[in-house]
Amino acid sequence: MMQFTIPGEPKAKGRPRFSAKSGTVYTPKETTSWENKVGLYAFQAGARPVEGAVEVRAQFFYEWPKSKHRKREPRLAERMAGGRDDIDNLAKCLLDGLQGVAFHNDRQVAVLHAEKWRALQGHPARTHVEVRAL
Repeated sequence: MMQFTIPGEPKAKGRPRFSAKSGTVYTPKETTSWENKVGLYAFQAGARPVEGAVEVRAQFFYEWPKSKHRKREPRLAERMAGGRDDIDNLAKCLLDGLQGVAFHNDRQVAVLHAEKWRALQGHPARTHVEVRAL
């Protein structure tokens, strides 16, 4: 099993863009930048492409909004980050970043568990990832 944490705000997979000038379709720079960051942190954690099915677990933590800071710790329901990016697009971007580093192709992912949360007050935004061969 391999696990690592990516610091910073999680990024969802952006919609493909069309360039009228060149007539090509491209992925937004912010998306490719975050996918490269995922690959880098996975590689630094010792990830090498595995054969066969894999399980991926991901926890996406967004920074707690300054307007919602409180003296008490927030309840569990308050920590759920429902209004942010779609969880499927977060997972898609993560899997694309892991492709070629932790596994050869994202078709190898047989089990995917993803959660999105607001980080505890005062804790930074981050993404925690675990990848294991089945």
